[in-house]
Amino acid sequence: RLDSLRKDADILLIPRSVTFREFLIQLSETGCAVVPTLELVEHQEGDQSTSLTSIEGNGDNGKTMRSTGYAIFSDYKLVSFIENENLLGMNMLMGNASIAAIDVIGSDGNPVGLTIVADRVAYEPIFENGKLVKLLIKAQVSANIAEIQGNELNRELEFVGKQAEVELERQMRNVLNLSQKLNADFLGLGKKIELKEAIKWREMESGWTDILPALDIDIQVAVTLTRTYEIEEAF
Repeated sequence: RLDSLRKDADILLIPRSVTFREFLIQLSETGCAVVPTLELVEHQEGDQSTSLTSIEGNGDNGKTMRSTGYAIFSDYKLVSFIENENLLGMNMLMGNASIAAIDVIGSDGNPVGLTIVADRVAYEPIFENGKLVKLLIKAQVSANIAEIQGNELNRELEFVGKQAEVELERQMRNVLNLSQKLNADFLGLGKKIELKEAIKWREMESGWTDILPALDIDIQVAVTLTRTYEIEEAF
């Protein structure tokens, strides 16, 4: 059943799998690590939720496992959780958001379902006089929309795209705020800075735990919408 959940991770909005070896490497490199969390619940008759996997009975009875997000470890201790409401933001920051679903509200007040088919997140550290003053995170997202209502189609697409940008930025911000509050670099931001500015990172690495909590982090999200019958190569 765990194999089933892992295979569905690229289609459903559930956490990516983490091996025990990966978990130990994360802890040794950054002092932090994240692992997916599962909850054992009673299966309700007629429940068709795709996040549930039957582990007992015939699918209508018994218990099921439900994905609930990520657990965060720091200094070899469990310190917090990423719940499902911020899971897409977490997956984007980890480079693992394709393919995922997101619901936003259209201009008529009705929900509109989007499917993220590609995402690219870039990290740009900004230094002034050799000091890190800001981390700029740029997210480019391509999403499909199956159906959209309204006479002003282009205007509605623009409205829905802006709503998606706001929601994705909100989720990403919540995850980043938690990282800074805990002073736990479970996203590997330090490694991303090192990849961009290796020499400057070596100069600041020893003080990273003092820098992270107060670091100015700017998030920019750009969403491109494509109707399913107009699918083109993303990016």
